[in-house]
Amino acid sequence: MVDFTMIGDTSDLCHIPTTPGSYLLIFHLPVVIDRFVVGKLGVFSLHPGHWLYAGSAWGPGGLRSRLRRHFQPEKQAHWHIDFLSNHLPPIAFLALEQTERSVRLECAWIQRLLRQPGFSAPIPHFGSSDCGSCPAHLVYTEGIRDRGLGLFIHRCEPTATSGREWTLDRNAATSSGAIDLS
Repeated sequence: MVDFTMIGDTSDLCHIPTTPGSYLLIFHLPVVIDRFVVGKLGVFSLHPGHWLYAGSAWGPGGLRSRLRRHFQPEKQAHWHIDFLSNHLPPIAFLALEQTERSVRLECAWIQRLLRQPGFSAPIPHFGSSDCGSCPAHLVYTEGIRDRGLGLFIHRCEPTATSGREWTLDRNAATSSGAIDLS
């Protein structure tokens, strides 16, 4: 079973539970990076636009620990995403608490995004070394507003007390963890 937990910007990190789950990081790159080195994976170019990374947090500290790591600059690179988040902090995230480890929600999100026009996985195997079903767990689009990321999240109007908020389209994830494509 997949339960809605928290969606937000970096100010929400202290409220994220320490339980396991899956998450989506959203990055905005305003300029080209001609030489992006990703450890043994290689050297790549990154185009301006939005980059989305899907991952899971099953270790100690769960979602809170993993998301804090991703928002921490200049950490020792352990995962592919560390090479990106060390230099480009995420602008937002989606986090879902999970009790069923057999549900690979991050894979469902990536596969769903890649079926949409304008989304691609230009860095093969990025973040998906342990995944047999996804070309990568990092996807690219020129712009979220133009590409309908509202498939499972949409942006709410900022409020004076909360700043930027992201909310879940509750039709996107069913209780079994499958993505509803209707």
